[in-house]
Amino acid sequence: MNIWNFNYGTQINFILNKGWEIHSDLTFYNRRGYEDHHMNDNYLIWNATLSKNIGKRLVLKCTGFDICHQLSSVRSEVNAQGRTETWYNVVPSYLMIHLLYRLNLFPKKKVS
Repeated sequence: MNIWNFNYGTQINFILNKGWEIHSDLTFYNRRGYEDHHMNDNYLIWNATLSKNIGKRLVLKCTGFDICHQLSSVRSEVNAQGRTETWYNVVPSYLMIHLLYRLNLFPKKKVS
């Protein structure tokens, strides 16, 4: 058997006006070399985050994972002993909103 698993991708970061930032990554996952054409698959995974600093300590973030809905909860693999099909109980794509508070526990040094 001559099986290949490979991936490639890119990341982009933009800083916009008024404290807004966009972070995005795009990754292609590929499998090749299987006799069964269902095992030779391609997945385009796109993740993105939009964030804004609110004051000095608060950050508001909105994160989207697997925006194109390409991930599958079923994974098939072949080894010397046979074919294995694994079913995962997962949420493959989601949108999450974060509110982060930056806590600095170190005291400020006094300048004399």
